[in-house]
Amino acid sequence: GNEEEEEEGKDVFFYTSEIRLKEKILTVATAIDFFSLSFFLSFFFFFLLLFLLLLREGQD
Repeated sequence: GNEEEEEEGKDVFFYTSEIRLKEKILTVATAIDFFSLSFFLSFFFFFLLLFLLLLREGQD
């Protein structure tokens, strides 16, 4: 009886550690996504601003 319980304990341990690993990967992935998104947005706004400034100078 005791040996079977130990085996189940190992399975549960591996299962929970696998879930934790997946959660870590998921959080890292979302962090990278958020970073690249904000990076892209800041670049986009920068070029938009630059474009508007050039447009305004062209009108003068």
